[in-house]
Amino acid sequence: MKSKLISDGYDIAVIGAGPAGCMFSERVSKDFNVVLLDKLNFPREKPCGGMLVEESQEIVKKLNPPDMVFSSPKFIDVRYMDIDNNIDIKESRGLWNISRKNFDYWLLEMAKEKVTFSPETSLLDIKEEADHIKLFLERNGQRSIVKCKYLVCADGAFSLLRRKLFNIDIKYYTAIQKWISMETDIEDVCYFMYNNEITDFYSWLLPKKDYILLGTALEPGNIQGKMEMLEKMVKDTLGLSGNEIRLESTLILRPSSSNNIFLGKNNIFFIGESAGLISSSTGEGISFALRSGEACAKAFNIYYENAIEKYKKLCQPLVEEAIKKIDKGKIFSSPQQRKLFFDRKMS
Repeated sequence: MKSKLISDGYDIAVIGAGPAGCMFSERVSKDFNVVLLDKLNFPREKPCGGMLVEESQEIVKKLNPPDMVFSSPKFIDVRYMDIDNNIDIKESRGLWNISRKNFDYWLLEMAKEKVTFSPETSLLDIKEEADHIKLFLERNGQRSIVKCKYLVCADGAFSLLRRKLFNIDIKYYTAIQKWISMETDIEDVCYFMYNNEITDFYSWLLPKKDYILLGTALEPGNIQGKMEMLEKMVKDTLGLSGNEIRLESTLILRPSSSNNIFLGKNNIFFIGESAGLISSSTGEGISFALRSGEACAKAFNIYYENAIEKYKKLCQPLVEEAIKKIDKGKIFSSPQQRKLFFDRKMS
């Protein structure tokens, strides 16, 4: 992928070319001089189940996604398996089953029509000056300094900028996922599996073309042992078998209070997971990334000189939704409360 040369000054610099950073870049006005930076090259793999919930679908539909974005089966329902409480519920959802690699690449290609993109560019440090922000960067072994008036942080779960600038730490889990050759047919659903012996979060299983994705979100410690327990559980309950093709992992946040959600201050903005905008009940973050990226771009387009206050107002519904997910996550962490939730769902 080609990229333009980086100049020494921009109106806005965006750190991270995931869905949040790309949605912001695609929606922000062409009147602004914007640079989008990412430490990786594209297309790239991203450990993710790749399910688009209804809120994501509403935005993505407007962008006319190409067929290459989707996996198969294209539409998928949800099956909740609470092993602790012997509960099994199927729910009609029609989630979109996507290739995360192709989805992110497609979003980036649209964003590049408006902004300068620099891949394989690492942010080493920043310095806030009176009227601008200095970014200290490294690319291909060469170091440089870039100035911007505004900084939009879309650097994900382990955001360097969130921790360095504002000292906000959020509980994180390791999401570990195996691609398994499909030697055993499984139902065309996304399985949400709950077993507190493995994790107080959840595990998942879903078909993806010729493969099955098996994953879980774990607190640090004994990750290999917990993954082995999960594999035995799905073999015993669903008869799953097949060869491991690929193992991948990443960090995901699990906010536990409203204090974990931080949208920014002064000339520095946070969008997507770096802002703490993610579901604490399912780990779903794409819908929050797309919507917060869109809201941030709208804030700049409407009120460039005081965009931070406009952004916070536009994001208030997202913040309230994320707080509700925090409360729901606490319910799902407890087998007793989870049973009451599913009992009400079935009644």
